Amino acid sequence: MSFEILKQAMKTTISRINGYRKQVNADTNAFMNFAVTNRKVSLFTRYSSNEDVRPASLFYSKSEHNIIVSSEPLSDNQSH
Repeated sequence: MSFEILKQAMKTTISRINGYRKQVNADTNAFMNFAVTNRKVSLFTRYSSNEDVRPASLFYSKSEHNIIVSSEPLSDNQSH
């Protein structure tokens, strides 16, 4: 599974969620975090359902064998 397939799956998921929100007249802004991986490539995004509101950045921390992605800093010494 390529990065392009993961990216398209992410776009399709966000589009479906927006469609469901419209069906139930959800008119408040929703911030959503998504992650998808195929164990070789990972894709992370933070999304705002309101085009006029830019969501805050995602943060990451990595070690020799792991990467942690979060919506809030995990420490004062945080990358993003």
